[in-house]
Amino acid sequence: MAKIAMESPIQQPEFQVPDREADDLWQSSQSFGSPWSRWNAYLNSLSLSIVLPWLKAEYGVNSVTVFQDWEHMTGSAIKVVNSSGTLQQKWLILIPSAAIDRDELRVPERWIKTPNQIGDYYLAASVNPDELNVCLWAYTTRMELEQKSVFDECDRAYSIAAEDLFQDLHVLWVSEQFRLQERSRLI
Repeated sequence: MAKIAMESPIQQPEFQVPDREADDLWQSSQSFGSPWSRWNAYLNSLSLSIVLPWLKAEYGVNSVTVFQDWEHMTGSAIKVVNSSGTLQQKWLILIPSAAIDRDELRVPERWIKTPNQIGDYYLAASVNPDELNVCLWAYTTRMELEQKSVFDECDRAYSIAAEDLFQDLHVLWVSEQFRLQERSRLI
């Protein structure tokens, strides 16, 4: 395992989406019923197009199952399974946002309160659709989200401040390797 130098800044994974792939994703998002859901599907598919190959290449994830309901809410549930024992059958909820600032993570209520849609981890993705850039900038656990977030009745979403998020994604993988995080309730 590589050692991380304490004095170095955290390197958050940042990726470019190829123009052709972005064009294809835009075209496929046009089948959704409303302008909001088309835009939502596009942002979500841009982030998924980056995260799924990254999980496979970086962490040896050999199987994924994705659940999304982009017609009604933002985010994707990714069930990851790998052979090394880390992240064995864990649900990652990927929440993309096109917001310029990274002052909070907003998670739709259904990803926290609907029993078959609850995640183990919630990943924040910043998507710049103009630059075709996706950055995974933070994550939190379900427990942290439930304890530290604030519910907004207007948009039925939980908001957790950036300072309450884990900025270093390597910590997620290390903590899972040593089984320090809570066990999944999803099957």
